[in-house]
Amino acid sequence: MRWISLTLLALACAHAADTAPAPVVQPTPVADTVPAPPAPPAMDPAVADLKARLPAVPAVVERDGRLWWQGKDASEAVAFSGIDDQRQPQVDTACGMVVVQRRLIEDGRIDALQTLLALARTAKEAGLGDGLRLTEGPLTGLHLRSPEAVVLPGGALKKQDVPAAERGAEISELREAIAALKADLPTLDMDEPARRALGAVLDKLPETEHRGDIDDASPDFCRRVVRSGWLRQFFPSLQSDERIETAVRAAERPAPVK
Repeated sequence: MRWISLTLLALACAHAADTAPAPVVQPTPVADTVPAPPAPPAMDPAVADLKARLPAVPAVVERDGRLWWQGKDASEAVAFSGIDDQRQPQVDTACGMVVVQRRLIEDGRIDALQTLLALARTAKEAGLGDGLRLTEGPLTGLHLRSPEAVVLPGGALKKQDVPAAERGAEISELREAIAALKADLPTLDMDEPARRALGAVLDKLPETEHRGDIDDASPDFCRRVVRSGWLRQFFPSLQSDERIETAVRAAERPAPVK
């Protein structure tokens, strides 16, 4: 009987062990084992404002806290520095600040970027600085220009002041021819207003600057009229008109720049 009681007690203990709840194991938080990635740095407000005004194209990239017009990699890039009042982007180059035609960036013209890098070096060697513009012309192609210079793949062209050509002898001959024709005016079948008008045209032929009203005939216009043969057509009987035409052509003949 005692043996049966012990057996029942053992079975009861075994059953109690099987039905007892298993201990709960708390999972280890992920943050305790894997560090969270750092938050991206906030964009500088000035850079963000510039980015909003630049063309949204793949060639405009953000790097090192600046915006770049970039080609195949970082070695082929120029940094944007601003936008002018005509919405044309400005970039920093080897020769200083250059204004770029907006459409060249909008159209993905990486060839224009490559040309700019080469032209900027040429401009720097020529002593040119800020204020050049990258543009494209039907004859000149991609080039840099300013009011005083043009930079082409073959070199830089600078505007230079040159001394005026010496025209003393030609002008003296022209004045003598005018005086001879004026001496013949009383013999022409012309009324006084017509003679005064012709005399006014003749007086302008030796001049180099227009001093009259805006609607008055300028000296260069009067010379073009004489070169066209106007005097010979209207006054065929005079010999001095051919002398004046010849003198005008000589005074306007192109002279070499020294």
